[in-house]
Amino acid sequence: MAKTMKLQLDGIAYTATLQENTVTDMLVLQGPIELLLKRYAGQEYYAPLPNPLPISGMPTTTTVHAGGLYCYEGFGVLSIPFQDVPVHPYEAMHLGDINEDILSHLANAGNAISARLEIVVA
Repeated sequence: MAKTMKLQLDGIAYTATLQENTVTDMLVLQGPIELLLKRYAGQEYYAPLPNPLPISGMPTTTTVHAGGLYCYEGFGVLSIPFQDVPVHPYEAMHLGDINEDILSHLANAGNAISARLEIVVA
């Protein structure tokens, strides 16, 4: 089943297509999530999830791409980068991609943005 995430960032609506795996299945079970995403290193916004995702043993990457959705191993955070960047020595699991152009919104946003995430399974 395809999983789509509805994101509302500072009141602007976006959608994301999620990967098909057990980790995104666990994200679905968290239901609608309200987060305060904080800007980090001029490259991404991140926030701790209510329940960390079990990404141990799943494929990870040391390079993240702009507009993707990631979960960092050992930190239990959701990350939305607005630049392509290497994150070595950290590893992140790619959860999906935002379908619309979000990069200018994130690059020009302040130190924190409010987010509401709702996952729809179709």
